This record gives sequence, structure tokens and C-alpha cells, in this order.
Amino acid sequence: MSGLIAAIIVASLAAAAIWRLGRLDFNGMTIILAALCTGLAGYAWQGKPGLPGKPGKENTETMGEADSFAEERSHWLPSFGADGQWLTFADALNRAGMSRSAVTAMRSGIRENPRSPALWVGLGNALVLHADGFVTPAAALAFDRARMLDPRNPAPSIFEGEALLRSGDIDGAERMWVALYRRAPADARWRGEVATRLQVIQALRAMAAQQQAAQSRPR
Repeated sequence: MSGLIAAIIVASLAAAAIWRLGRLDFNGMTIILAALCTGLAGYAWQGKPGLPGKPGKENTETMGEADSFAEERSHWLPSFGADGQWLTFADALNRAGMSRSAVTAMRSGIRENPRSPALWVGLGNALVLHADGFVTPAAALAFDRARMLDPRNPAPSIFEGEALLRSGDIDGAERMWVALYRRAPADARWRGEVATRLQVIQALRAMAAQQQAAQSRPR
């Protein structure tokens, strides 16, 4: 866990430097903090701070929101079978910048299997990407449909919370994940992951409050 704490400290210092040098307003800082929080949540889920360090390979691929969803969904949604094929197809379309076609693909998959929570989550994400990162009413309905089909599945709230976070709605993401944490079974393997996301949000929210207070002081 010390690796995560170190990552939070580094992110906090980075955000402070961005604020001081960039002179961003509070709305701008909120977007920066949301991006940092998403990165830290991904580190908490996939990082292995106990492993020894070693040189990494150069990454020549730009990771956008489409790549982020494609990478993380393997932990929460099926990668094989008909559902996995539709999700992979939509991922490829989104990477190619064809967000409208990705939405159409997910709707085609849902016509084949309308009771698949994974496909409804994929549709919600495709609609978010097509709306330039905003959680539209149609996207929210898709995530709601996935929750209704499988109330015990954390994926709809995980991905809707991340979409809210990336759009700068930290409060919305926090409400989504608090509700998910409260209804999680005590033995759910993903309960701790949700708790970590909430801890990161709290740490970055405290820093955002400090930045806002500093900006409001008379000069």
C-alpha cells in the first residue's frame, strides 16, 4: 500500500505545480484532478508496487479514453463469446475515431442479446465516447439498464463512475461509488477496489479545496 500512498503524493505535487504554473481556475483544476484520480485508481487496481523496478518498454501508442475502457473492461466484463466479440469490435471502432459506428455496433449486439448487462455497459461507454466524454441521459439509461439486469454486478457503476470522473463530475463519481460500496457483499473481491477509488477521490478533493481557497484569497 505504500506504493499507492507514494503515487498519491506524487499526483498531489504534480497538481500543485500545474496550478501554480498554469494559473488555472477551479473548473480547470477539477478536470486535472479527475484525470489524476482516474490514473491513481487504475494504479491501485493494476499496479504492483511490491515488485522490483526495471526499465519499461517505450509506449508509442497514445492512450485515450477508448483504450482506457478497453484495457479495464477485461477485469469486469467478458472478453470471449458473443458479448466479448461485440465489445472488442466496438473498442476497435472507437480507437479508429468511429464513435457513431461503435454505438451502432453495441446496439446491434443488444438486439441479439438484450438481457446482457455487459453489452448495456458497452453501449453506455460508447455513448459517452460519442458525446466527447460526457455522460448523456442516453448513456445513463444504458448503465441503469445494465444494473437492473444484474444488480449484483459492479461493472455498470464502476464504468459510469469513471465516465463521470473523466467529465469532471467528482461529486457524481463519488456518489456512484459510495452507493456501490454500501451494497457490496462483505466478501466481494472488488469491494476493496471501490474503497481505494473513494480514498483517492477524498485525497484529491481535499487538495482541490485547498487550491480553491488559495485562489479566493485577496492578492
